[in-house]
Amino acid sequence: MRRLPPLNALRVFDASARKGSFAAAGDELSVTASAVSHQIKTLEEYLGVRLFSRSKRKVELTPSGEQYLMSVKHALDEIEMATHRLADNQVSGVNYLVRSATTMMAGWVVLLFTFSSLLKLLLSSVAFPL
Repeated sequence: MRRLPPLNALRVFDASARKGSFAAAGDELSVTASAVSHQIKTLEEYLGVRLFSRSKRKVELTPSGEQYLMSVKHALDEIEMATHRLADNQVSGVNYLVRSATTMMAGWVVLLFTFSSLLKLLLSSVAFPL
């Protein structure tokens, strides 16, 4: 079983670090500044580390917070890219299930892959007048 921090708190941490304010992060995430503060507190307690220095109108990352942000940002970027790749594959409708004898299908798979690649290339370079 994975031992992960609360994932929503990571989103809140990322937004708070980018915005430099719990209120601005709350606006971005459509929650209150108080809710952001609670999520950050939960994350800090989970990690046992202070992530932000707080003042009345702004928050600043501590050195530990800056270091943690680099990893969190990278992980969130990876999740975002994987999501876009998956969504792009679903939109293009490239999911096929074909069952047949392996020897017969080997040639067909190569042929179909080559044909679909060629078709995509041709269609991407053709302009259709409206």
